[in-house]
Amino acid sequence: LYMFNEEKLQQWLKYMSERPDEFPAYVSWFHGVTHWEHVEKFGLMMAKECPGADTDVIRWFAYIHDCRRGTEGWCEEHGRIAAKFIAKIRNTFLSDLSDEQITILRLACRSHTVKRRTKEITADIYLDADRLDLYRVGIKPDPKLMASEIGKRYAEIPYEELTKKAKI
Repeated sequence: LYMFNEEKLQQWLKYMSERPDEFPAYVSWFHGVTHWEHVEKFGLMMAKECPGADTDVIRWFAYIHDCRRGTEGWCEEHGRIAAKFIAKIRNTFLSDLSDEQITILRLACRSHTVKRRTKEITADIYLDADRLDLYRVGIKPDPKLMASEIGKRYAEIPYEELTKKAKI
């Protein structure tokens, strides 16, 4: 049974923090570590209600999906670039993940800026976890635009209640 490798996640965060030119999003107010932590907690919260959702991949998505973002403004390409970047860190930080998990992680990263849903439940939970944190930029998530039924339900919850439920 695979257990999430917390040490590798911490190494990944340290790796990014030491390379501000390569990972400017790491220190970003809107797309950096605080946002990634929220996406992780929202994703894990939703996964509890979704049999089959891969929490290990949800956690990695949270910390990779915006890592290649170079601007705070609209940047449609950063998800595709992050998905491609996964190949570079596949045998180091992500070496504990199976090929199937990597495929789902790449799908979610690639899709999060260009698709409303993927029809793969774990990837769709990632997309919704990211959208639930739109409040940080003053946008209330629209339940109609969520990828999963769970996400639609959570988008109806007031942000204060949602953050309590996710332990943020």
